[in-house]
Amino acid sequence: MQFKELWEKVKKYDYKKLLCARNYVIAGCVALLVVAVILNATLGGSGGDEDVLGNESTKILGNSVLTDANADGNEGTDTETAEDFFASAVINRQRVRDEAMETLRQVADSPDAMQETKNQALKSIEDMVAEMNSEVNIETLVKAKGFEECVAVISDEKCSIIVKSEGLTAEQVAQILDIAISESKLAADDIKILEKVG
Repeated sequence: MQFKELWEKVKKYDYKKLLCARNYVIAGCVALLVVAVILNATLGGSGGDEDVLGNESTKILGNSVLTDANADGNEGTDTETAEDFFASAVINRQRVRDEAMETLRQVADSPDAMQETKNQALKSIEDMVAEMNSEVNIETLVKAKGFEECVAVISDEKCSIIVKSEGLTAEQVAQILDIAISESKLAADDIKILEKVG
């Protein structure tokens, strides 16, 4: 008899109270936003033989991937293209992060959001700030090693570092890798070094 009574209670329970649509919509938006930030922050890089710009000229040196981003032969605009690339990459990274931060702050400040959703938003903000600090530190230290331009992107436990160079030596790759490991606390296998010829 107890099972029948319990079954009747389960059937009569008002699940609308349990499934507050607004909270699930907010949680879903946060999840989609995090996925979008991760995808966009990696600058559209793929795991295959294409670099950030979609060119197919990749050299592998140790655990790091070196990419010649100007393999298409446009020699007259190499310098201008490289400068535009780095400026654009920094602007795009910052724009995506600003949008994500604003959305996460709205979720964290929302009086209608569940506490778990607020906590998740605050944790995402904290992680994003830590990633941004690591990126700035990596860029500054790599430039201090003599590289003219550098952009670092950390997301989803992966780090991509793009440097302006006419050809990286094994020693330069090791220096960049050492900086990235110490600043991001990631393993060498999770760090990609991309070369932008300019």
